[in-house]
Amino acid sequence: MPMVIVLLFFFITKNVLLKPIETNKDALTYLTQLGYNQNQCNSTSKLPCSLSTSSGIREYQKAFGLKETGQLDKSTKELLNKPRCGNSDTPHASKLSKLASMNSKWKKKHLKWVLRSRSSHISEEQTIQIIHEAFEAWTKHTPLSIERVCTNCEADVVFDFADGDHHDGAPFDGPGRTLAHAFFPEDGRVHFDASEKWTEKFDGHDTNLFLIAVHEIGHALGLDHNRHDKNSIMYPYYQFMDKHRILPDTDRQSIIDIYGSRETRKSLDPYSKMIAVLRNKATHKVLDSNSNKDVYTLDHNGSNYQKWVFIQQDDGTYILKNAATSFVLDSNNEHMYTHVLNGGHFQKWRFHRQNDGSYVMKNLATSRVLDSNGAGNAYPLDSNGGDYQKWFIEAI
Repeated sequence: MPMVIVLLFFFITKNVLLKPIETNKDALTYLTQLGYNQNQCNSTSKLPCSLSTSSGIREYQKAFGLKETGQLDKSTKELLNKPRCGNSDTPHASKLSKLASMNSKWKKKHLKWVLRSRSSHISEEQTIQIIHEAFEAWTKHTPLSIERVCTNCEADVVFDFADGDHHDGAPFDGPGRTLAHAFFPEDGRVHFDASEKWTEKFDGHDTNLFLIAVHEIGHALGLDHNRHDKNSIMYPYYQFMDKHRILPDTDRQSIIDIYGSRETRKSLDPYSKMIAVLRNKATHKVLDSNSNKDVYTLDHNGSNYQKWVFIQQDDGTYILKNAATSFVLDSNNEHMYTHVLNGGHFQKWRFHRQNDGSYVMKNLATSRVLDSNGAGNAYPLDSNGGDYQKWFIEAI
């Protein structure tokens, strides 16, 4: 019984109790964290603290359009206690924004990202899909491209779910208030509070991971908070938005101002609408299919089942449509097959040219590559650099 009581007490204190901001002292601590009070209190005098608290509250009220009383009134207290991003509202005021003074951005155009851990409320596969879509909300408007890599691989942007003090100088506070935070380029760390009740649903309940991920990726790409526009995804406080509203125009322009606009290359791409055979470097067999939606390799015989139409997408990936069946090349973590076109990321492929002129085909959703063997099997596998994962494109 004593052990049960201790465990129950630990669960309650870890997952339920979050002290609300009620006093000037609470407000001063929190406002300092958010960057509104750069003058530290003098431990030997009450006067400097009093002045600092009043000026900090007044600055905060002005930033969010509240009545500038300099007092911890009801409306100010309510806003302070709402869930939000943990990044500072004023550039350069915290470790999280220490690089913002350089107007930092990524120097490279291709960013690798990885998910190191996830929430217990959303599956790993769903979390990967959500983060990928959140990333694309920004990159589809810029020349940037992204690639998910294996869990233990080096990456530019690293996503983690963590509790409490997770050793980055910005501890989480449990359910409510601080939901997540991110570091500016070229640091790349993005952290979500694991104690929050995350959801993939757009029903207005719990905390939508996609919306927060878009916001935090904005920071990771170099954007500050937008305190003056509640329609911005970079507004500091969490607010529910319909998915079709992402990205708002103000955010789209902000990211274009940093990285430039994505040029439309679709009409100039020599591979778009190309019909080709894909020949495996190791086996010399070609990628084949049938009306049962099976995918395999076979000796070249010239049939339409071995011909694939390349259809370029706006994000630079390709959908491969079989010339005989009109089904498209599809995948999951374990199997290759063809399926009716649905526009999903599991049907999109990114081609990485190798020094020998062959290509490695990486699935956009799983980040696994198209592999094969001497028995004629075709399947997805993590990239290993072997010849069974290299394909020559032979245009017809």
